[in-house]
Amino acid sequence: MKPVMMVRLALGATGVALISYGAVRLLANSRETNPLGLGRWLAGAVIVHDGIFVPIVSLLGVVLAKLVKPRPRRYLQGSLIVAGALTLIAIPEIHLQGIHDPAKAWLRQDYTRNLHILWMIVAAAGLLCYLTSVVYGYYGRKRRHTNDLP
Repeated sequence: MKPVMMVRLALGATGVALISYGAVRLLANSRETNPLGLGRWLAGAVIVHDGIFVPIVSLLGVVLAKLVKPRPRRYLQGSLIVAGALTLIAIPEIHLQGIHDPAKAWLRQDYTRNLHILWMIVAAAGLLCYLTSVVYGYYGRKRRHTNDLP
């Protein structure tokens, strides 16, 4: 058997063992873990991901493919996907702000402001990656041309 296949089998077996352990612990402590609530939450996550997030990302990908050149498009698409995922994570917290007791530590934060800060970080990282690829491409091209001379 090839080493790659052995690694895959070991990783798969480890994953199955960890999932089984988690399922046993979840069901053994059903009063504390609320398996039905978790099931509803997981079903909602699948609906939000497959019914909202994936179609929006796919539509944006098609639109960007027609409007933006390939080099900047990959960085723009990556930044938009990360920003969208961050937004999906932050929306419930933004919605819950002011509804529940503010003594809960996670609701004391200003999630709207934090989301805007994260969007700026993602945009700056995408721009930095794009500019790095442009500079690297320019100097790499320049270096190839100087090496071609006798």
